[in-house]
Amino acid sequence: MVEHKKQELIERVQQLCNAGGLEEAKALCVEYSHQNADDADVLFQLGVIAQRLEDYSAAVDYFSKVLMFSPQHVHACFQLGKSYALLDEHEKALHQYESLEQVTPESATLYYQIANLLRIMGRHSEAEVTFRKVLQLKPDYVNAYVALSRIKRFDSSEDADIAAMVSLLDRGGLPEEQLINLYFALAKAFEDLRDYDQAFDYLAKGNSLKRQGYNYDVVKDEMSLQRLKDVFTLDFFRQRSGFGVHDDVPIFIVGMPRSGSTLVEQVLSMHPDVFGAGEIRDLGHVIMGESTSLSLEQIGSLGNDDVCRFARKYIKRMHERSGGAPHVTNKMLVNFQWVGIIRMMFPNAKIVHCVRDPVDTCLAIFRLNFFSIQQYAYDLVELGRYYRAYGEMMAHWHQILPGYIYDISYEGLIMDQVRETQRLLEYCGLAWDEACLSFYDSSRAVKTASLDQVRQPLYQSSVQKWRHYERHLEPLQHALAGECV
Repeated sequence: MVEHKKQELIERVQQLCNAGGLEEAKALCVEYSHQNADDADVLFQLGVIAQRLEDYSAAVDYFSKVLMFSPQHVHACFQLGKSYALLDEHEKALHQYESLEQVTPESATLYYQIANLLRIMGRHSEAEVTFRKVLQLKPDYVNAYVALSRIKRFDSSEDADIAAMVSLLDRGGLPEEQLINLYFALAKAFEDLRDYDQAFDYLAKGNSLKRQGYNYDVVKDEMSLQRLKDVFTLDFFRQRSGFGVHDDVPIFIVGMPRSGSTLVEQVLSMHPDVFGAGEIRDLGHVIMGESTSLSLEQIGSLGNDDVCRFARKYIKRMHERSGGAPHVTNKMLVNFQWVGIIRMMFPNAKIVHCVRDPVDTCLAIFRLNFFSIQQYAYDLVELGRYYRAYGEMMAHWHQILPGYIYDISYEGLIMDQVRETQRLLEYCGLAWDEACLSFYDSSRAVKTASLDQVRQPLYQSSVQKWRHYERHLEPLQHALAGECV
């Protein structure tokens, strides 16, 4: 009878999770666990829910408890590894995954997770060997080819991986997501071969198919950024002089994707006084709360007590992450929208704005199938319009908050690494440290789209790359110039 009720509970919990009712599902499991604290099945459900709520520490606790009561629970062992990885505890994650090798030696999925983790950790040669093992076990494992395309350089059109990917395309019947991934991977291969027309053909197919999968109107983003400019005015800040906490712990790195932001964070994270936290959502969670939103009108009505409460909560989160480092970077690029709120909370915070040639930036975005969807990214006109609106937003912040934001040029850093690094450290109030020049030697894990590039010394091949694709980029050029309506 009890077992029957538990099964009903799990079915109800899964229904709620599928419908987005995570908190209600969690409450049901917690209530059940009060009387059945050693029930591994329900503890497992709590771990899955915690993962989806992005409470990865809680997920680790739940999956660890499952393994206490049920040591052979393979799924809990796998999910514990995944939770450690999401917490950036990569060695623990790797150990957890490797402990499953003897249990599931034929699991291509397990070896793919191990290989991807090795790639994130910068251990590329080991990652490639493990991706090859994935393909031995499952020759049509599309994502293994995609990952390999990012860590290898193609030097022949006869490359076996290209042939395998083309064969998978020709075979047909692939799920849409895998088909998109293959298009992007083949685009990378043909770019390596300097066959830019063929590369763009694959890019166009991948982006077009991706764009068909969702509804998006760039006008809404343009209007949203305009509303921010209407609220955050010079008079707005004059009325709030003295707001916030005078703490210089935060360093915010903002801008567009593919603008050199990972490189900049890697440079800063090499400094002994800086912890690089990566793309963390803490600012949004602090301002908006975990499940509610804060309108622009409500933000305008916040008093200093509210602002200081947000600031202290954010600083607490940073100290929990930093391991004692005096400064913590946050590379959530979309925080460029929230410079006004950052200024209210932290008058002494540092905001580093990464700037790169607009066409190179947009092309680099168009060349990437993002881990998380950037809705403006898959159509050249929409991409150009969004970039233009972003540029106008940053110009607004510079106008009303002069000197608060530091622009660092990707091209400038490439051309004169020492001088630009010196300027960056000086702006951040950091003493010179030679280690910042050897950013590529960092053992720090990187999970952004640039994770493979930042393991290398600086190179100039990405400067003016758009010239190779110029004949295909006319729609983008018009949109950047404001000629598309």
